[in-house]
Amino acid sequence: MTWQFKLLILGPMMLVMLGVSAFVFDRTGTELGRVPFAASRTSSVTLPLKAGEVAFWTDLDIQYEGAPPLVYHVELSQAGAVVGAATCDPLSRMSLKINWLSTSDGVTHLERGHGQMSCTASVPASAPTTILATLEVNRRGGTVALKHADLAIRQ
Repeated sequence: MTWQFKLLILGPMMLVMLGVSAFVFDRTGTELGRVPFAASRTSSVTLPLKAGEVAFWTDLDIQYEGAPPLVYHVELSQAGAVVGAATCDPLSRMSLKINWLSTSDGVTHLERGHGQMSCTASVPASAPTTILATLEVNRRGGTVALKHADLAIRQ
């Protein structure tokens, strides 16, 4: 094949792929910040959020046995008042996964990647917003090896 033929065939395909990528990332918003986790705990971050919906993503690397062991409890506050809340399961069905690896031998499960969780919250006004997040790790029924489970905030 000549380079002109390759360009004629591959050029439009590349443009379509770039367009799809731009659509997907535009639709999911911009990452404004993260709450990093490597174990069960509560942590917070304050971010300048706009009025409207806030999406929660996970950046996860975990190996476990038994039932899925993670859940995030998220609370959003503006000027000291709680304005929104969400409970997010990073191991349930996700709206979008990026570089996701999921393996299982029937006993041990490995999940690794970045994904948009099926949970959101809304803030009523554009203002600095404190995101108080708790990562709950349930070790009942099996072992859990958590490298990280960062909560990413997008809007």
